Amino acid sequence: MSPVGWRLIGGNNRELGRSAATFDGLAACRAAVERLREGVSRAHVVLTMSDTQGTWTWRLELDGVDVAVSGRRYQRQREAQHNLSLFLAAVPQAQEAGSAVAHRPRLRGLRPFGPSGEGRNGTAPAASDPEDGERRPLAATRRT
Repeated sequence: MSPVGWRLIGGNNRELGRSAATFDGLAACRAAVERLREGVSRAHVVLTMSDTQGTWTWRLELDGVDVAVSGRRYQRQREAQHNLSLFLAAVPQAQEAGSAVAHRPRLRGLRPFGPSGEGRNGTAPAASDPEDGERRPLAATRRT
């Protein structure tokens, strides 16, 4: 069986965050989601700036273990903080997508943004996700 991870998707279909690790099956993935829901209020936030690209990412730790990470890199610290706040607000109200599992190939050697901050198609990344109040469910993602 291929490893499984989860993603939290916002109302505009943008990824708000994802699991920091992969799991051996759907049951283990669901257990990790429940652990995150129960512990999100006491999670430790770590904001990090890349030395090489100057971009920002975030991650959440529970009891010294990484449980969630940002799904992308941000050009500014305030953008990373804003998107982290969207993620934290969405976790308690997120619903599981059911038994649907999307198969996503693991892209090796690709970076979401080049050294100049441009996306793969030459455009600048979006500044942040709008706050539309609508949240999509947590969805399991099978990584191959």
